[in-house]
Amino acid sequence: ALTPLNYANLANPVYSVLPGPLVNTSGTFVVSPTVTTTYTMFVTGTATNNAVATLSSVTTVTVLPSANVVVTTTQAGCGGANISSFSITATFLPIGQNPGYSVNWMPPPNVITSNQQLSGSGNISPGIYTFTLAVNGGCSAVESFTILGNNPANFIVTPYKTVMNCYSPTLNLHCIPNNLIYSTTNGSTTVLGPNPVLSGTSSVGVWTINANHPLINCPVSKTINVTQDFSQPSSQNAPLSQVINCTNTPLPFVSTISPTTGVFHEWYHPQGGVLTVQGYSSSYVPGMPGNYYHCAVKTDNGCRVCQTFTALGLNGFPTFSLQSPQNFKLGCSTKTVANVFIINGQTIHPEGLCCMVS
Repeated sequence: ALTPLNYANLANPVYSVLPGPLVNTSGTFVVSPTVTTTYTMFVTGTATNNAVATLSSVTTVTVLPSANVVVTTTQAGCGGANISSFSITATFLPIGQNPGYSVNWMPPPNVITSNQQLSGSGNISPGIYTFTLAVNGGCSAVESFTILGNNPANFIVTPYKTVMNCYSPTLNLHCIPNNLIYSTTNGSTTVLGPNPVLSGTSSVGVWTINANHPLINCPVSKTINVTQDFSQPSSQNAPLSQVINCTNTPLPFVSTISPTTGVFHEWYHPQGGVLTVQGYSSSYVPGMPGNYYHCAVKTDNGCRVCQTFTALGLNGFPTFSLQSPQNFKLGCSTKTVANVFIINGQTIHPEGLCCMVS
């Protein structure tokens, strides 16, 4: 910025600069010369004797030499000789000057032999190369470029088990790394991107995943076979309905699952909670009226069939809630001592009789 000095305190000053010309009343000029330039600055105003006066001063703006750099690279092709190259084009400013320079590398490519070399070709190791081109007596320019080599676009796909079932009705694939260009196709449908989502019966079959680097034409393909398993178990259940009261002993609800291996039972109580029982045969004794929900589940695919068991109560059963200050777990090898309290108990039996609820 240039600021002409009004050292005589001229009134109503007007400022100007040559070459330009540049004129304003603020007294500040921003200049950007491309070469070293001498400027003459003027202040014109009214002196104390009411005469118009002009003040002048001279300043020189020195432009140090600098360089603009542009890098072009040629990457190695897929397979064969691993030959890459780079070329640095330096444009020196001010235009017309050709000052000396030096190039400092971090790290240097393995084809660099001097600090003034601006190009190279050969079996350059893959990596990111940064250089600083320093102009003698002037400024520096910093730039980077990448040599990729001729490595193929190797990738992995997860999950490795490509089966759709009741646990995972939709197959979410993930291709790693995600900076490659991916396409997944079965011949009729193509999904782009590193995270294809496959679902439905039309997704069953052979899929080909193609990967390529955006700068190296060295594609890699992998094939996956998508299968599905939505087979359900079957179950025989009895009795589906019974009447319970305060005097009889409820019959157990019994369920037998086919196949006899790789299955388990889920018993859902009318007031909430679920009991899981491993194996193909299980029974459950109802402790109160209501609808008991049972599911037969295959372990390998999560598919299930469910049935409702009904316990009808003709007498008034009490209602209550359970409360325990401790969390506890029951199992074959787990023993737990806990306090369980019955709260909010009430009965609507007309004779005031009490039935046990378990």
